[in-house]
Amino acid sequence: MTENFQEYANFIRELLQAEQDSNNDIKVIYPMLAQWQHLLNLRFAEIFQQETQKLIDGKNTEAISSILSIIENLSIHINDFPLGNRANNIEIAITGYQIVLSNREPCSEKFAQTQNNLGIAYSDRIKGSRQENLEQAIEFYQAALTVYTLEDFRKYWAAMQNNLGEAYRKRINGSRADNLEKAIEFYQAALTVYTFEGFRKDWAATQHNLGEAYRIKIKGSRANNLERAIEFYQAALTVYTFEDFREQWAMTQNNLGAAYYSRVNGSRADNLERAIEFYQAALTVYTLEDFPADWAMAQNGLAAAYLYKIKGSRADNLERAIEFYRAVLTVYTIEDFPADWAGTQNGLAAAYLYRIKGSRVDNLEQAIEFYQATLTVYTFEDFREQWAMTQNNLGAAYYSRIKGLRADNIELAIEFHQAALRVRTLEAFPENWALTQHNLGAAYSNRISGSRADNLERAIEFYQAALTVNIFNNFPEKWAGAQHNLAIAYTDRINGSLPDNLERAIEFSHAALTIRTREDFPQEHTETLFNLGNLYRSNQQWQLAYDNYAPAIETVELLRNKIKFGDESKQKLAEEWNKLYLGMVETCIELEHYTEAIEYVERSKARNLVELFANRDIKPKGNIPETVLNELSRLNREIEAEQRRLEIEQINRNSNGGIILGERSLQIDSLTTSRDSTHLTKLRKQLDELIAREITPIDPDFSLTQKVKPILYKDIQTLTGENTAILEWYIAGDKFFTFIITPQTPTPIIWKSSTANFEALVNWYDEYRKDYEESKSPERKPQWKQKLASRLQNLAEILHLDEILKNIPKLCDRLILIPHRFLHLFPLHALPISHERDVERGCTDEQNSAITVSLSKSELCFLDLFPGGVSYAPSCQLLQQAKQRQRPNFSHLFAIANPTKDRYLLELQAANIRHKFKSNDFLAKDDANKNAILNAKLSFANCAHFGCHGKFEPDSPLESSLVFANKERLTLLEILNLDLNQCRLVTLSACETGLTKSKTSDEYIGLPFGFLLAGSPSIVSTLWEVDQVTSTLLLMRFYENLETMSTVTALNEAQQWLRNLTSEGLEALLKDLKPQIDKIFDRLPLMERTRYVQAPLNGAKNRKPFPFVEPHYWSGFIAIGV
Repeated sequence: MTENFQEYANFIRELLQAEQDSNNDIKVIYPMLAQWQHLLNLRFAEIFQQETQKLIDGKNTEAISSILSIIENLSIHINDFPLGNRANNIEIAITGYQIVLSNREPCSEKFAQTQNNLGIAYSDRIKGSRQENLEQAIEFYQAALTVYTLEDFRKYWAAMQNNLGEAYRKRINGSRADNLEKAIEFYQAALTVYTFEGFRKDWAATQHNLGEAYRIKIKGSRANNLERAIEFYQAALTVYTFEDFREQWAMTQNNLGAAYYSRVNGSRADNLERAIEFYQAALTVYTLEDFPADWAMAQNGLAAAYLYKIKGSRADNLERAIEFYRAVLTVYTIEDFPADWAGTQNGLAAAYLYRIKGSRVDNLEQAIEFYQATLTVYTFEDFREQWAMTQNNLGAAYYSRIKGLRADNIELAIEFHQAALRVRTLEAFPENWALTQHNLGAAYSNRISGSRADNLERAIEFYQAALTVNIFNNFPEKWAGAQHNLAIAYTDRINGSLPDNLERAIEFSHAALTIRTREDFPQEHTETLFNLGNLYRSNQQWQLAYDNYAPAIETVELLRNKIKFGDESKQKLAEEWNKLYLGMVETCIELEHYTEAIEYVERSKARNLVELFANRDIKPKGNIPETVLNELSRLNREIEAEQRRLEIEQINRNSNGGIILGERSLQIDSLTTSRDSTHLTKLRKQLDELIAREITPIDPDFSLTQKVKPILYKDIQTLTGENTAILEWYIAGDKFFTFIITPQTPTPIIWKSSTANFEALVNWYDEYRKDYEESKSPERKPQWKQKLASRLQNLAEILHLDEILKNIPKLCDRLILIPHRFLHLFPLHALPISHERDVERGCTDEQNSAITVSLSKSELCFLDLFPGGVSYAPSCQLLQQAKQRQRPNFSHLFAIANPTKDRYLLELQAANIRHKFKSNDFLAKDDANKNAILNAKLSFANCAHFGCHGKFEPDSPLESSLVFANKERLTLLEILNLDLNQCRLVTLSACETGLTKSKTSDEYIGLPFGFLLAGSPSIVSTLWEVDQVTSTLLLMRFYENLETMSTVTALNEAQQWLRNLTSEGLEALLKDLKPQIDKIFDRLPLMERTRYVQAPLNGAKNRKPFPFVEPHYWSGFIAIGV
C-alpha cells in the first residue's frame, strides 16, 4: 500500500512541477496524463488532496498563492483531458478546486474564478445525483457573480451568464420549459458583452449555445425554434472554422446533425440525409483515439439518424443503427458514462422494436430488455424526463409484443403510458404529452379488455387530444400519423352511423396523404393507401379501391428494388404486404379486370425466387474472361448463402414476422448481440472490387441487380403453346380463386369459391397436416395413409375440379399446376375426377403388356386426362425463366445412393440408372459423405440424382436438408451455393423434398427453391416419406422413359405404370431383377438383408391385386419446372 501511495504521490508531484516548468502547457501535461492515465482514479483524488495540503502547509501567503494557481491549472487540465475515465477526471478536478477554494480569500477575484471552475465541473459531473449536481453548479456560478459584476468584470460577468445558461438548459428541477427560457435569457445577456467584433470566439460559443437551447425549446413553434437553432449554429461556424477551431467546428457539425434530425421544415428524408452528413463531418475530427467521448456522441447521432432514415433499405438502415449503437457502448460504459449508456440502451431498444431482420418475437423481447436496463440509471428521482420517456417506450414495446397474452400486453402498455404522464404534462412537456396521448389512442384502439365500443371512443379522444399539440404546421409527420390512426379508429367504430364513420375515415386518410407522400414517407404512404383501399372495398366502391391499391403496390415494389438481392428483408416485406395483393386481386375480379387479376397474382407469388433467379443469371456484356465470370458467379452464390445463413441465426420459428397491416402506429422517443455480418461484408467488398477492377472497364453499365418486370397475361398465355392448359390457384382472405388459362382464352377464366368452400379447404388442410405429422411419430399412426384416397376425393370436391375441367378444351393434353400457399403440399395431379372426356387409360410396352390393366373411369385422376403430362411450377414467371435456361446436354450423371445404410434398395435404383448415361460419378454408402459430394464435380453434371433421406423443416425451411453419410446434412443454404449451370434435371429420391413453407406469405421456400436457384430448370421431388420399393421401381421406369420423353411425361407415365402394376407383374419384374439384387446385396448380413431388402419387397408382393394402386405409393413424386 505504501509503495502504491508513493507511486501516486510521485506522479502528482511530477505533474505539479511540469505545470510550473512548462507554464501550464497542455502539450507537456497531456502526454504525461496519457502515459499514466491508469492512475487517474479516486485514489489519485485522495492522495492529490493530501500531497497538495503538504505543499501548502507552512508556506507564506505569496508562496501559497503560487501553489494554488498551479493546483488549479492542473485541475483544469485533468477536467478537460479527453482520455481516461471521464467521471474520475471530473472528481479529481473537483478535489483540486475545493483545495484551492478553501485557501482563497473570500470575495476575491481568484475566489470567483474557482467558484466558476467548480460550477463547470458540477455541471458536467457524472457521479452523484444529476439533479443535485446541477443545482450545485448554479450556486457556484451565482457565488462567482457576487464578485464578477457587469461594471467591474464585464468579460467574466458574460462568461457567468453563458455558464448559467448552460446549467439552466440542462436543469432538472423546476419547469423544463421555463428553464429553457431562462437559459436563452442568460445567453442573450452574455451577448450584450460578447460581440462579434470584440470577443469573436466567445460570441461564437454563445451562438452555439443558443442553438442548443432553441433546438430543444418547448415554448413557441417547434418548426421555427429548429430553424432558429440552425441559424445560430451556422453563425457560430463563421468563427469556428475547421482550420482555426477544429474541435469547436466538430461540435457544431454534430449539433447541426441533431437539429436536422429533428427538423420539421423541408423534406424529412432529405433532413435525415443532411443530419448524417453533419455527423460524419464531426467524425473527421472526433476520432476514437483522440476524442473517445465525443466520437461516441457522434456515433450515437448517426445511429439515431439511421434509425429513422427513409432513403435506402429500411432493414439495412436499422442494422446500421444497431451497429452504431453497439460501437457507442465500447465507450459509453455504465461505470464511466451511466447517463449516456442509458441513452444508448434506449436507442438500441428502439432499433430492435422496429427491426425487420431476425425474429420479430425475439426482437421485441430484446427491445424490452434494453428499455428495462435503461431504467437502472434513468430513475424517477434523478432523470425524471428520461424516466418518463422510457415508460412511454416500454408502453410501445408491450403494445407490439407477441409473447404472452395480447390482452395482458395491451393493459401493461396502457399502464406504462399512464406512468409517463406523471411527468409528461401538457404544461411542462406538451410535445411529449401529445406523443403519449397518441400512443394511448393506439392502445385503446386495439384494447381487448372492456367494452369495444367504449375503447374506440377513448382512442378517438386520445388521438384528438394529441392533435391539439401536433398541429399541421408544427408537427406535420405526427399530425399525419394521428390522421391515419383516426381513420382506422373510425373504420372500426361501433357508435354512430356506419356510413358517417366510413366517410370520416376516408376524410382522415386523404388528410394523412397530404404529408405521407411516396417521396418522403414511402412506407407510411403505402399503409395509408392500403387502408384507404380497404375502406373503398368495404363500401364496394371498387374503382376507388383499385385507384388506391395500385399506387400502394407500386410503392411496395419500389421499396423492394432498394433492398439488395438475396436479402432476408425482401421475404419479410412480402409477408408484410401479402394482404395488399389479396385486396387488389379481389378488386380486379370484382371490376372484371381478369387479366390484371392474374398479373397481380403473379406479382405476389414467389417474388423473391423470381428476382434471385433473374439476377443470378445476369452476365456482363463484352469480352469478359471466363475466369472473371466464374469468380462473379462464385461470389454471387456465396453472398446469397451467407445472407441465408445469417437469417437462420435469428429465424422466427413461430412464423410470425412483419408488421400486421392496419396496425395503429405508435411513436417512441429516441435519444439522439447484433448478428456478425463480417464475412458478408468481406464478400460484398470482394464482389465490388472484382466488378470495379475487371468488369466496369469493359461494361460500365453492368449492374448486379435489375428490376424484374412483372409478367403480362400475353406472356403467361405464351406458356400454354398450342396444347397446354394452366390452372393457377390463389387463396384470399375468405375465399379462393382458380385461374384457368388456355391457348384459346383471351382473358383467364376465373372460378371463385364461396366462404363455406374456403372454410372447408382450411379445415381439410388442418386435418391432413395433423394426420400426416402423426404418421411420422414413433407410433407411426396409419390414419394419413388410410384416409389419403378419400381425402383427395374430398379435396377434388372442395376445389370443384369437375366444374373447372369443363373450361379446358379437349385438345389441351398437357396441364401445368401452379398452387398457392399450402396447396403446394398436396398431390394435385392425383385428384380424382368424374368429368367425361376421351381417355385412353393403361400403360403397355413389350415387356409388361400382359401385366398392366386399365382401371375403371370412376378411378380417373388428372394424370389420366392429360397424356402430355401434369407438372408444377411456383409461378408462371418462374416457369418462363426456367424455360429460358438452355440445357442441351444430358450425358453425365452425378448420383448418390444409401449414404445412411438403411435404404439399400436405393442402390438397386442407382445401379439401374447410372448405365443409362455415357458417364457418371457415383457415390454409395460411406463414400457418399458430405465432403466427397461437395468436392465432386457437380458443376459438370447434366443430371443429379440423390437417393437418400430428406427432411423438411416447416418452421425454418432454410434448414431443410438432404442427409448423407455419418448423418451429415446438406442444407438448403448450402444448396443455394452449388453450381448446377450444366444441369438439366435434379431428382430427389428422398423424403419430403418437395414441401415448401406455406404460412406467412406467397413465397416459395423449400429444397426445390434451392436447386432451381442453383441452376437446374427441372426438379423431381417428393411430398412425403416415400416407400423405398415404390421410389426404386418408379424412378427406374422414369429414367427409362427419359430416353424418349420429357421429364414431365416420363414421370407421369411411370406413375401410371406403377399404379396399374399388378402383383403378377411385380413378381415378373422382381424375377428379372433378382440377379442384380443378389449381386448388390450378397455381402449384407442376413438380418440386414431381411430387414432392409427382403421385407419391403415381400410386403409389396403381398398387396394384391394392385400393390401400388393407393395414392400414397405413386403420387408423392412431382415434377417442378420445365
